[in-house]
Formats: sequence, structure tokens, C-alpha cells
Amino acid sequence: IETKMGASRLISLDLIQCVVTPYMFPIICNQNGQNLQTLDLTFTIIKPCDLMHIVTNCVGLKEVDFSGCRLSKNCMDLLVNNLSPNVEKLGLGAFGIDAKDKHIVALVSRCNKITSLNLAFRAMLSDVSLTSIMENLKFTLEELDISRMNITYPKLLEMGSMPKLKALNYY
Repeated sequence: IETKMGASRLISLDLIQCVVTPYMFPIICNQNGQNLQTLDLTFTIIKPCDLMHIVTNCVGLKEVDFSGCRLSKNCMDLLVNNLSPNVEKLGLGAFGIDAKDKHIVALVSRCNKITSLNLAFRAMLSDVSLTSIMENLKFTLEELDISRMNITYPKLLEMGSMPKLKALNYY
């Protein structure tokens, strides 16, 4: 566990590949949710009740990484409908995340301040997701990872219309 403390408050927490006990998220989120800005849960097992604590209490999150977490359809529904709209960097890459086009459409329409989005290895996502990303994040998105997504070449070329996009990962 890595933390960065600022004026006696937790602002950044990395729980990469951690085994989380049933009581960790309620305690972390209730005590630090208002101040927490960065949360890295890469390859951490997240249950719906854990995710509920995060989206309900961690309203100041700017960066959150769920890459490699096993997020079920229920977790994805909860995440895209309740994640703080102020999130700027979001990781949903790697395997184990049950993300569909409808999830990405809902997410980027709510969280339209995203500057960095990782959707790598989301093979179930298509041009529908990319269209919604271009429409909702046109003036904010700087980094996008859509590696291994089911994107057509013409739709990929349309990404050139995004004025702030500096880094696009696709293979």
C-alpha cells in the first residue's frame, strides 16, 4: 500500500494487486473519501459493495485505475452511473472487465472532463464507443488507449478531429 499524505489527509492510494478484506473499503472511503484524489486498484478484486463505497464516498477522485480488476456487469452499471463526473484519468484496461458499448456511452456522457482513458483489451467495444468518446470528450481527451478494441479503420481515422488528442494507442 502506497499513500501520499497532505495536511493529515489521504489524497493518493495505490492498492495494486492487493487482497482487500471486507472492511477495508468502508474504512478507507468513509475516512478519506472526501479528500482522496487518486486511487489505483490495478488487478485488485473489487466487489459491488466495495465499488458502492468508492462511488458514494470518493467524490473528489480525479484519477482512478480499475485496469485488470474483475468488474462484473453489475459493477460496470454501478461505476458508469455513479462515478464522480470530475474524474480526469480513468483506467479500464486489461482483462476481467465486463464493459460494453452502453457502459462507455453512459460513462463519457456523464464524465466529460476525462483527459486520459484506457480501454485496452476491451474487445466487446466497437465504433459505437469511439463515436461517443469523440462526441463527449472532443475538447478534453489527450490520451486514449483502444488497443485490441473492435474498431473499424474509417472510425479510427475520424480520431484526427479531436484537437487535444496527443497520444492514441491502437493495435
